Amino acid sequence: MKNMQEYFGKAMLLVICAAIITSCCVLAPVNASAADFKLSLATYDPAQSANTQYQQQWADKVKKATNGRVEITIYPGGTLCAGPDTLDAVKTGVCDIGWIFTSFYPNQFPLIDVVTLPMMGINSPVQATNALWDLYNGEKAVRNELKDFQMLMLFTNNANLIGTSKKAVKTVADIKGLKLRCPTGAATSMVKAWGGNPIAMGPGDMYQAMQKGVIEGYVFEYAGIGNYALPEITKYYTEMNLFVGPFMLLMNKTKWDTLPADVKKQILSVSGRDTSIGAANCFVKDGEKTRATIMKKDGTIIKLTPDAYKSFKVAADAYNKDWVAAHKIANFNTAAYFKKAVALIKKYGK
Repeated sequence: MKNMQEYFGKAMLLVICAAIITSCCVLAPVNASAADFKLSLATYDPAQSANTQYQQQWADKVKKATNGRVEITIYPGGTLCAGPDTLDAVKTGVCDIGWIFTSFYPNQFPLIDVVTLPMMGINSPVQATNALWDLYNGEKAVRNELKDFQMLMLFTNNANLIGTSKKAVKTVADIKGLKLRCPTGAATSMVKAWGGNPIAMGPGDMYQAMQKGVIEGYVFEYAGIGNYALPEITKYYTEMNLFVGPFMLLMNKTKWDTLPADVKKQILSVSGRDTSIGAANCFVKDGEKTRATIMKKDGTIIKLTPDAYKSFKVAADAYNKDWVAAHKIANFNTAAYFKKAVALIKKYGK
């Protein structure tokens, strides 16, 4: 009898457990689609950079906003695709989301690149980011440049400067003959106009190129200088607020269109202008950290005299005038757009 009671007791326990499991399964459909949308994000910046860490924070916010339905895996340091290849990787679906630097793609984003024009008075990436968002929201032609993608962030880096290993740049004459790594676009044209020899090169190749004398310096910004350990081989830093570079977080449009409407809304709730300003502030923080390191390493930071600044700006103003004339778009007033950009930069610089 005792054995029978134990048997029925165990049997009843199994029935109760089965009932609990069954009820859990019945309730489970609410979470059945959790992490069904797994996305890849490609960036060429190192894993330790403030930008990559900020992207991880954003990915975590996306996961939270979507109740765990969207999971984003970040591939830093060019492990999924090289920096200049990222745009094509997003287009073709090699990655779902990509961190895009517009200077890698000459003439593909001409209106967004208005902030890359030289010596426009941009002192801060937050200033430039606010100006860009006003242009993006106010001009259909700007939005059309991104019609093949879903834009998630739009922001800029710090104002670029000239770093050199042996020769200080204090005047236009000092640039003559210097081999300087430059992004494509305005920086390349300016270095040529000032008598230097611009050399196109990815940021990851700059350190070794400086060591070997392939280049004698570079046009770059403080956050990038720190991320790629360039203070170790750089002596002089000429601060001239040459230009800023636009960055974007873009998503494959086809992939975006497969997402449910509520998921899209949730992702956009943690993206956009405010999130972009946060990304711009990453450049600010990284830049300040690098500048402090440079001063501890006895690096020489050079401020141009007013006369020297004016002599550099002559060529910059000529370049900007030519840019307006060269960028003729049907039913679009490029000259008015340039003036609007200048006014917004001045507005947000106050």
